[in-house]
Amino acid sequence: CLPNACIDGACQPFHLECINNACQPVAGIGSNLGGCSAIDQSPCGSGPVADLVVLGANVVKAPNGSVKLIIRMINRGATSPTPVTGFIAVSSLVDPTKSAYASVIGTTAASPGVPVYGEGVAFGFNLPPGPALITALVDDNDLHYENNEKNNAYSALITIP
Repeated sequence: CLPNACIDGACQPFHLECINNACQPVAGIGSNLGGCSAIDQSPCGSGPVADLVVLGANVVKAPNGSVKLIIRMINRGATSPTPVTGFIAVSSLVDPTKSAYASVIGTTAASPGVPVYGEGVAFGFNLPPGPALITALVDDNDLHYENNEKNNAYSALITIP
């Protein structure tokens, strides 16, 4: 599998993606904010492919009222630690005006399939006890979406303690 459509220093409107263990041209997602990343120029089966799967997200409430948002994820692809950034938002269903959000920083495990955690201190406090909606999104810092990252978003109903 040759390096894909990074031509003359610009990403073309398709690129080769490792899908089902074979290089396939993927239409429409070759252009990205960061230009051509390392993953775009890697042969199938190598490169920092972080196949991120979000397993869950939750809220930890400290006695002083501060809120920490936790995300749990596995990395099914990379064989080396990969930095991950993400965003988590929580909205109270008891009082829709109350919400919290946080940027999340973590590093995936060196071994594929090992659960890892990322966490961030939230902005926004006074989340009332009761049901809330949590939504999380993570990315492996290459500034664009890959086919194998389709499971990197998570949303669920949780209960604020």
